[in-house]
Amino acid sequence: MPYVIRPRRIVSALCAIGVMLLGGAVPAQARSAPATLNQCEAPVLSQPLSSAGDANYYFMAPGQSVDNFAGSGWSLSGGASIQQSTLANGSAGAVLDLPSGAQAVSPSICVTNEYPFARFMERQVKGSAGVEFAVSYWSGKSWSARYGGQVRAPNSSWTLSDQVAMQPSSAAGWQLAQIVLTGGGKSNDFQVYNLYIDPYRR
Repeated sequence: MPYVIRPRRIVSALCAIGVMLLGGAVPAQARSAPATLNQCEAPVLSQPLSSAGDANYYFMAPGQSVDNFAGSGWSLSGGASIQQSTLANGSAGAVLDLPSGAQAVSPSICVTNEYPFARFMERQVKGSAGVEFAVSYWSGKSWSARYGGQVRAPNSSWTLSDQVAMQPSSAAGWQLAQIVLTGGGKSNDFQVYNLYIDPYRR
């Protein structure tokens, strides 16, 4: 897995086809108003991916602990579920299972425009498509989804994903976001755990 050295590359323009594909997939679970911005505070950071050659600092998305996707606070629909699996290190742990069309929406997360990427462990249980990654941002009145791309694992072995774009607004200050994971394709199945968000520490 190649490691992209800072300075960060500019996030590529939003794929119009991807937006169209995801447009109908913005979850009903993400429609309610989130916590207020004044509850946001800087997360505790670590370097959990250093063994994979990634020395960046990350924090873990909520509803998880290391090697355990408990799913607390996540909204699951369309067949998404939490399952026990053998992880990359050979231990047993809970993972998020996403068959095609299934969707998982995280609790609200506080980010800024310096939180540009996410990475996670993934594997292709069945099929050859990938997990559709998007982030919904709260405008003060409604959620608006931004498509980050389709993330594909090469096979059924656990793999650390490439960096996937969070697509935050360029405006300064805290932004409220929800990560939206959708199983791609028509007859596929995917599993995910250890979802980390990368604050760009200058």
